[in-house]
Amino acid sequence: MASNNLSRIKEDGDLRIFIRNIEHLKNGSLKFNFRFMVQGECVGVSMVCQKTNKNGEYSISYEGENKVLVSETDYKMYVIFDMQNIRNGTETRVLALYGTPAPAVLL
Repeated sequence: MASNNLSRIKEDGDLRIFIRNIEHLKNGSLKFNFRFMVQGECVGVSMVCQKTNKNGEYSISYEGENKVLVSETDYKMYVIFDMQNIRNGTETRVLALYGTPAPAVLL
């Protein structure tokens, strides 16, 4: 993860999340199942990002208004998200790479 506001992605930051899985819904939206820390406890959450009119762009209200752009993906192993959060008139950008473990290779 990278951000122009590191306090929001640090260990107890409100935008530091650990994605468990992502599901593409029939209406084009994305359902995220993730975990994040709340008062020192790891909490599981599910949220749906609504598809916008722009290809690869989604929106959600969480700690402000968010635009989530799928910057790059291979649809199986990794995805790069570029997120823009606007809260109280202040913009925070977060760039995040999420991936799945590579399958074990048997020799």
